[in-house]
Amino acid sequence: MNTNSATSQEIFQQPKIWRQQGEQINAIRTLLQHRFKNFDHKPGLNPFDHIWFLGAGSSDYIGQTMAAALARSLEFCQAVAIPTTNLLADRWPYFSQVTDKSRLLAILIGRSGDSPETIGCAQLLDKYAPEAARLHVTCNADSFLAKTKTGRSHAIILPPETNDRGFAMTSSFTTMYLTLMACFDSSVFDKAGYLYDLADAAESCLSTWPDQVKKIPPPQRVVFLGSGVLYPAAREGALKVLELSAGKIATMAETPLGFRHGPKAFINEKTKIFLLASPNTRIAPYENDLFTEIQRQYGANVITRIGPDSVPVATHLASSEDFTFPLVENASWSVPLYLVAAQLLAVQWSEALGLNVDNPFQDGKLTRVVGGVTLYTNQ
Repeated sequence: MNTNSATSQEIFQQPKIWRQQGEQINAIRTLLQHRFKNFDHKPGLNPFDHIWFLGAGSSDYIGQTMAAALARSLEFCQAVAIPTTNLLADRWPYFSQVTDKSRLLAILIGRSGDSPETIGCAQLLDKYAPEAARLHVTCNADSFLAKTKTGRSHAIILPPETNDRGFAMTSSFTTMYLTLMACFDSSVFDKAGYLYDLADAAESCLSTWPDQVKKIPPPQRVVFLGSGVLYPAAREGALKVLELSAGKIATMAETPLGFRHGPKAFINEKTKIFLLASPNTRIAPYENDLFTEIQRQYGANVITRIGPDSVPVATHLASSEDFTFPLVENASWSVPLYLVAAQLLAVQWSEALGLNVDNPFQDGKLTRVVGGVTLYTNQ
């Protein structure tokens, strides 16, 4: 693996960045507490009935993962992920569901902070929910999201190193996600400590996994499977491979249970499947059954597990090909570790295919920041 590429450097810098963010997280939370009163969602005092996570592409997958992760800890508030691409195209199904817009927190997520959909959705919020609170999360201090302020807004600007120079979102994804988890997950106390623990775990993974991925040649097709909070993570893993292979590797993301209902037809003799194995004792048996089924029908080397080294029930399925790591709290907090494996695989295969990892689309048909979108927010 060429560690000189910007994308590789951005993958390997993640432990350092997470530690730095851990040092800042209490200050970030204090600012949010000051900006949005009773921010900890206490019964009877919760300032929001609705939280929208808004983003496109990988930024949307951050929102989807956040919404799934917070489904239990936000007991007095409904958190949903809405793709900016959906809100921009058809706003009414979303705005009509919020009676009191002053009790809406809209979180706009964007690495560049300048995509047309981001700007368009901000304009829709200005027009149809001006009283809503807004949180802008970006890696670009000079962006629209960083500089735009409303009456009830706050911006979280990540360290400049997270504004990935490479085509694909890597450290930007994981650091924005962990920052939001540290701000919103009220079920855990030592949020900074988790960032440090994740950095230690990622460092260990990054010391051995690069050699491991070199042994896996580029497949023709790749499937990432994940349950619950790991389903949007599977979508992000599939997108990384699709992007960095410039579409030369066909990808799919599904849930393990959903995979049997038709999508399993995607498998051919040149398919590789990665199961993002859940530590949840209710989910693991279903995943283990599918794992065993795939091995029996297509061979032991077709499917590989990415997940904690202590996944319940699945110990008899573990192999030297698995990508394992120490679990940090739960699947929600450990999402970045699952994605480090997907990021490394995507880079390795991109290089093996002879592509420029930092810019797989030399013809310019696909660019780092989406352009060419005409906004029709006045209609």
